[in-house]
Amino acid sequence: MEDFYVTGGTNSCQADLVKDNGHKYFLSVLADPYMPAEHRTMTAFILAVIVNNYNTGQEACLQGNLIAICLEQLNDPHPLLRQWVAICLGRIWQNFDSARWCGVRDSAHEKLYSLLSDPIPEVRCAAVFALGTFVGNSAERTDHSTTIDHNVAMMLAQLINDGSPMVRKELVVALSHLVVQYESNFCTVALQFIEEEKNYPLPSPAAPGNKHCMQFYRTFPDPKEP
Repeated sequence: MEDFYVTGGTNSCQADLVKDNGHKYFLSVLADPYMPAEHRTMTAFILAVIVNNYNTGQEACLQGNLIAICLEQLNDPHPLLRQWVAICLGRIWQNFDSARWCGVRDSAHEKLYSLLSDPIPEVRCAAVFALGTFVGNSAERTDHSTTIDHNVAMMLAQLINDGSPMVRKELVVALSHLVVQYESNFCTVALQFIEEEKNYPLPSPAAPGNKHCMQFYRTFPDPKEP
C-alpha cells in the first residue's frame, strides 16, 4: 500500500520548513488540544511530509517531541486524526533508530495496539504501517528488542483475517520487515514445518487461525536461551 502513504512535498520543501523552524509551528498546533480536530489533522499530514524519508526532518521533529504529541492523540474521536498521527509515528522512526528507541521508552508500540481493532480500516492500516516500520529498522539486536519484535508480531498476526484487503496488504509489508530481521529463524521454522507436514495429512482449510500465531511464536529466538 505504498500509494496509500504518498503525500505531496519535495526535498526542498522539507528542507525549507526545517531550516526556517516551520516545523515548530506545526508541532505547537498539533499539541494544542483546543485546536479543531480538522486543523490538527492537516498539521499531522504536514508533519508526516516533513519526516518522510528525510533524516534532518526526523531529527528536528524528534527533538520537538513529535512522538509524545502523536501518542497523546491516538485515541482521538476523529478517525482521520487517528490515522495521520499513526502515519506520522511510522514515518518518524522509519530507518531512524533514535526515534525508534524513543518510541520504545514511551511504549509507543503498546499504545498503537488499540488501533489494530479500530472500526475504521484506514486507521487499522495506518497502525499496521507504524508497527511495521517500528520493528523493521532496529540496527541493534538485543534481548529487549527481540522481545518487543516478538510481541508486535503476535499482535499483527491477529489481523491475518481482517476484512479489509487494504489492511491485509499492509500487514504483508509489515511482516516482511520481520522476515528480513529474522530471516535465518524463519527459514529454520519453515523447514521444521515442511518436515512435520510430511508425516501428517493436509490441514482443513477451515483450521483455526491461531496456528499462524504459534508459527510466529516458534520463529523468534528465546531471549532466555544462551
